[in-house]
This record gives sequence, structure tokens and C-alpha cells, in this order.
Amino acid sequence: MRAIIELRVQAANDAEYQAQFTRSTEHFKDRFAHSINNGIDDGVFQAVDAERVASLVIATIDGAMLQQSTTDPTQTAPKLRELRAELDTYLDDRLLSVEKEATE
Repeated sequence: MRAIIELRVQAANDAEYQAQFTRSTEHFKDRFAHSINNGIDDGVFQAVDAERVASLVIATIDGAMLQQSTTDPTQTAPKLRELRAELDTYLDDRLLSVEKEATE
């Protein structure tokens, strides 16, 4: 994990690293958005802006990786568990509300 952070730091001053991380981030965002759109098409997820949801998830993961790699793990680990729980809640509420409404 720290190696990725170190490479990302280099991307701030190196166009080739920056281009690679841009491609990588876009790839993961596109794959996640594609999965969300498939879930919408299959009626599993409610209609959302898949690109926005995917961007939020990717940014949250990036932030969590940065915190995990650059802060005291004894203090960060509990906060990252809370973050994960909050992200799960967000995704449940944002994507699965159709199913929740049907069962209520």
C-alpha cells in the first residue's frame, strides 16, 4: 500500500506517472459504473448516476488508502472500519432502496 502512495506522490511532478494513475482510476471507475448500470438494468439497483456513485466510491477508497498508509494504524484502523460501515450504508441507501421499499 505504501508503495502505491509513494508512486502517487511522484505523479504530482511526473506526467507519465500522472497519466498512468489517471488511466487506472478511470478504468476502476468505469468498471464500477458498468456494474452499477448492469444492476440498474437488472432491476437490482435503483436508477442513479452510476458515474457519480463510482467516483465517490473511488475517492473514498483513495482517501482510506492514504490515511492507512500515512497515519498511526492503532488510531486509523477503527476509523477506517467506521468509514467502511458508512460507505456500506451509503451504497445500501443509494442503490438498494428499491428492494427496501418493496419489502416495507
